[in-house]
Amino acid sequence: MPRIAAIFLAIVLLVFLPVIIPVIIPVVALLDHAYRKRLRAAAGTFACLSCGGILGLESIRLADAQWDEHLRELREKYPSTRFRLVRHVRAICPACGVRYAFSERERTFVQTGAGGGLSAAHEVTTKA
Repeated sequence: MPRIAAIFLAIVLLVFLPVIIPVIIPVVALLDHAYRKRLRAAAGTFACLSCGGILGLESIRLADAQWDEHLRELREKYPSTRFRLVRHVRAICPACGVRYAFSERERTFVQTGAGGGLSAAHEVTTKA
């Protein structure tokens, strides 16, 4: 009986996968575009809680650059490790360096801790 279920699943996947993939990829791209648009809109109107300046698009660029640098360092230090990382910092104030996470529900920024949510990622454990 389990073998029949596996064969049925394989047939269903072979039939529907070519139909589903071309639908899923554009949907995911549109959802990502909408998220980034909300992020940019919030950054353009949010005042830093520390210095009072508007975050703007530069704050998102700074956070992206910091995240890219963090990933590069991890890949250099652990070249054969696959990471499961969660990004918390979405904006860094260009004037004072305060880090913010984006709250999707409220569509605003929330100040993160001193580590910016990355402290757990700095301690990578590998199995021997």
